[in-house]
Amino acid sequence: MLVDSGTTSTYLPDITFNKLKGEIRYVIGTTLKEHISSRQGELCYRGTISQDLKNFPTIAFHFVEENAILKFDAQNLFRQDETDYFCLSVVQSTDSDRLSQKHIRYLDTTILLYRL
Repeated sequence: MLVDSGTTSTYLPDITFNKLKGEIRYVIGTTLKEHISSRQGELCYRGTISQDLKNFPTIAFHFVEENAILKFDAQNLFRQDETDYFCLSVVQSTDSDRLSQKHIRYLDTTILLYRL
């Protein structure tokens, strides 16, 4: 697993991305209106992360092979693109190299612990 704190997005394989996107849509439900993004397949909502996602649950990615768990809150999982809408910072991987590397976007507020 590669954790890249400088990447703009987290890249996931199609099946994982679609499952995550579906679960987020289920959790948010009709409380927020989706925003149509100019980027195909991107999940965006009208509003602000700090106000509209206060009660959004933490999501954990479990990487079995690496015996690692990375937890994402709303601030790590979404990005505020404009003042009136935000988008999921997880995207479908279209590059086969990225599938094997599992690029993960993690913000400055994250502390990474390693067991050696």
